[in-house]
Amino acid sequence: MDIMIRLRVKCWNTRELDGKGMNRAKVHIAAGLPLTWVATQKEDFQKYLLQNESVDFIFRNKEYHVEFAGADIYPQGFAAAFYRLQDFKGINMLADIGNGTMNIMYINNSRPLEKKCFTEKYGTHQCVLTVRESLLKELGTVVDDLVIEQVIRIGTSVPQRKAMKQ
Repeated sequence: MDIMIRLRVKCWNTRELDGKGMNRAKVHIAAGLPLTWVATQKEDFQKYLLQNESVDFIFRNKEYHVEFAGADIYPQGFAAAFYRLQDFKGINMLADIGNGTMNIMYINNSRPLEKKCFTEKYGTHQCVLTVRESLLKELGTVVDDLVIEQVIRIGTSVPQRKAMKQ
């Protein structure tokens, strides 16, 4: 197991291993915590993630063995961007938008600015409510939340186009 695969806890699945034709790996976890928790819970969360040296599991009738080489804990959202920091030239804003909150971190020339990290109590749920209210006010029609969420995620929705024509 001389291959080290870095995985994001939030997004990890067996495709990472299958894509390399593997069912065994040594992984280093890059995980995220809400911004307000990082300072107080980082060490405990790291211990929790590394409480087992390895894990064996079966997924879709295939056996896997994963050993944990370590874990780094970052503010949510940052773990996903960590391996692409070199691409962040100039001043950038990284936003991790959840259902109820949005974590924002400034990155200046590939360096995160710890002092410019904050959480807004405005997530996708609040966005959906705002859009729904605006559509009701402007068009006089109620659009289903699932349609609004689809438009937010992919930019369009067949039912949304029909609703806009009414």
